[in-house]
Amino acid sequence: TTASVRMSVEDLLLKEGAIDAAMLRQARQVQANSRGKKIAQILLEMGYVKEEQVQRALAVTLNKPYQDVDYKDLETSAFEKLSADFMKQRGCICLKWIEGQLTLGMVDPADVFLVDEVKRKLAPKLIKTVVVSASQIGLAIEAASAANLGDESEKFDEIIADVGDDELEIVEETHDEVTD
Repeated sequence: TTASVRMSVEDLLLKEGAIDAAMLRQARQVQANSRGKKIAQILLEMGYVKEEQVQRALAVTLNKPYQDVDYKDLETSAFEKLSADFMKQRGCICLKWIEGQLTLGMVDPADVFLVDEVKRKLAPKLIKTVVVSASQIGLAIEAASAANLGDESEKFDEIIADVGDDELEIVEETHDEVTD
């Protein structure tokens, strides 16, 4: 039997041509002086790769699917179960919840402590993890929040529209001068 050796994210990026050997060498030199930083993070910080490239390569190395995050596709009850701050800080997002089965998008699906914490908070029958990017989590949460805020302002506008002029009293009206 031959043991399969898992390719590293940086080796996969090199193999796919996203980086060259000189970039990888330079990142390894920086890593020698950077305690605890992963090569992929250094390559990202140096601007050699984009976050999505790193996350897609991570998905391949972990044999997990990569998934783009769109706020329109999010599990709406996710925000009742996990706070937006929790999801942003911990790098996770609830993508689907079907019959007790949760699809959890994670920046680092190898984070078993996060998976355990989500299990404790949500008690799903099963958690399927997929790889996502942190920036997409942030954008999706902000878009979902803006959409919800938009709903609230539309409700306010509807209420105001239903109120007759004689029922509406303007307490104080101010005009601010704007100058450049």
